[in-house]
Amino acid sequence: MQRGFTLIEILIVFAIITIIAGVGVYSFLGYHQSQQVEDEARSLVAFLKSAQEKSIDQESSSRWGVYFDTLGDDRDSYYLYQVDEDILGAGGYTEAPGSIMDQRALRSNLTLGLPAAGITANVIFQKNSGLPVSGATVQIISEFNPAFNKTVSVSTTGLIDYQ
Repeated sequence: MQRGFTLIEILIVFAIITIIAGVGVYSFLGYHQSQQVEDEARSLVAFLKSAQEKSIDQESSSRWGVYFDTLGDDRDSYYLYQVDEDILGAGGYTEAPGSIMDQRALRSNLTLGLPAAGITANVIFQKNSGLPVSGATVQIISEFNPAFNKTVSVSTTGLIDYQ
């Protein structure tokens, strides 16, 4: 009588280990993607709050805003800018209506769902009060899996949050 494992038994164990490893890697990638979306949402909230605080403090005696750009061929971006009332009043602008002070590009595997591709959006905060000119919603989506997304909201009462 011989002792040991047959080739079939070894192949079955190998197949089971491969399947378990595959599921583990896929789960890790999903977790990693959801964390990247979460991190980007937190970063955007901090960016918006920075613009709001600058407006409340009347830094440079100006209003401040965040411009969302989905027009370019590169990654979607958002910009912190000091509002130039002359540019803003003229309308029809295709970049931030003022002096850009900071810029953030989304990671290569993330995109802005709102505003939609090819559309720009602004969130401008009033001096003193820090209230936005109008409410806004921005959605950050994982290109890996669109189920991984976060929506950042700026309410008309000035509350900035994400979910």
